[in-house]
Amino acid sequence: MKKYVILAGAPRSGKSTLAGLLCKKYGYQHISMDSVLAAIENVFKETNIDTNNETIDNTIFISSKLGLFIKQMINSGEYAEQDYGVVIDVCQLLPEDFAKNISTDNCDIYYFGTSNITKEERLKLLREFDTKKDYTYYESDDDMLKKCEYIVNLSNYIKLSCSNYGIRYFDTTYDRQSIFNNFLNNFPYRFKLEDIKTPQDILMYMNDNFKYGWLDNNNEQHIGNLKEFRRLYRTSTIEETLKYKIGTCLEQTFLMHILLDRLNIKNKMFCTRIYEGENFNNLDEEEHMHAFLLYYLDGKVYNLEHPNWEKMGIREYNSEEEAIKIINKYYVDMAKGKSRPVTQFFDVPANLSFKEFNLYINSFDEYLKKSLC
Repeated sequence: MKKYVILAGAPRSGKSTLAGLLCKKYGYQHISMDSVLAAIENVFKETNIDTNNETIDNTIFISSKLGLFIKQMINSGEYAEQDYGVVIDVCQLLPEDFAKNISTDNCDIYYFGTSNITKEERLKLLREFDTKKDYTYYESDDDMLKKCEYIVNLSNYIKLSCSNYGIRYFDTTYDRQSIFNNFLNNFPYRFKLEDIKTPQDILMYMNDNFKYGWLDNNNEQHIGNLKEFRRLYRTSTIEETLKYKIGTCLEQTFLMHILLDRLNIKNKMFCTRIYEGENFNNLDEEEHMHAFLLYYLDGKVYNLEHPNWEKMGIREYNSEEEAIKIINKYYVDMAKGKSRPVTQFFDVPANLSFKEFNLYINSFDEYLKKSLC
């Protein structure tokens, strides 16, 4: 199990209750971000955090700060040497800010909400389960109806965002105890190959199972770093990728390509890089290459990104041309404006060095030039 577990989502969806059950069963320590945010809000007024402003726009604002805050909490190392793990329950952290800021290497996240229901239905359910321990018990129906509208809208927002980022979402509108029991009995969740039915499932499978890493010429694993990459890297077979659960953008993109093919969804692989000809010998430079994938469904174009965790997710574009232009610009900007050709490729041959794979990609450029002559 991972060191950190985040239970996030809409108010009154059962996060705190489940956090307590999870701590009791597995010995985790519980951190309530509601308490932390209340302290920040009251002491550090300059943050402009207002948890009483229950709107989607304000939640987006708080989430943008909270993602960075939780990232620093995790990276502080405060709990690194402890035997127990940590459960963080939080309302205002949205999926996009988790994906942008927090690595899944040592942290799992699960979202909860009450979506696909009217605010009136939500109020009725709330009153059924209210106790004197709940702050909502003392609120008037008129005030609570406004709160329920926010809860439903936030739940629907989170549900859609979870789909885009390959994060699990649990609807606790009905049969909540059964959902909690199932969660505890199956924790930690891990998506399996046989579970994959959609592109969103592919992203969830990648999130659950794969880290950024590579195998070298001696079959040694390198996780999360590119030291000596150009000298020692070799492309992995698909069997090695599945066995070791690691891959660079090349292996991960190729695996997602194969999984989309299995679903009969049209897709293409592309490589953006600073061009280097066959005579390049500078093996001490940083890697200049990124592979990415586009898929085509119902007349729309999507980018399915996992290896670059800062851009992880599914993004929709109006056309293939627009997608390539926007994605490539991100890497051009990272390279301080150096131009980067984008080349479609069709396979990741196994056991190629970085230089050999670079030449392999260049060969498609040469083929295109000849075909246009």
